[in-house]
Amino acid sequence: MVFEDGKNFYSYLEEWLDIWRLAYKPQHAFVFSTKKGQPMSRHNLCVLFRTAAHRLTGQSLGPHKLRDICATYYLDREYSNAVINALAGMMAHDPKILKERYDRRKGWQKNRLVEQAIKALLERLFDCTVR
Repeated sequence: MVFEDGKNFYSYLEEWLDIWRLAYKPQHAFVFSTKKGQPMSRHNLCVLFRTAAHRLTGQSLGPHKLRDICATYYLDREYSNAVINALAGMMAHDPKILKERYDRRKGWQKNRLVEQAIKALLERLFDCTVR
């Protein structure tokens, strides 16, 4: 992904790590620091993320909502089982739990793949176009 200014995420990350992060005089190897140079706690990182997301979208976005969004995005685009398994692993879940707990697709979205397969089969069998 390239942003409007021509930079990608990795460029911004390098700039943060090599230049801006040093202003906090960190005494650790973590990516984020408090103003006093200590590692940022899980709670403070969540608050920082939630505040930034609210500023950009006007909606609260916590860790579980972010998991919902990621799981739904990948499941709706019908990524391979390998990708879904990797996503579940990153979320520290079994793929079955990921699908049960974080999948927010509507019923019609979950059935779309089956409907497309039936449509293709009918079109082949009857040499027609199914709408």
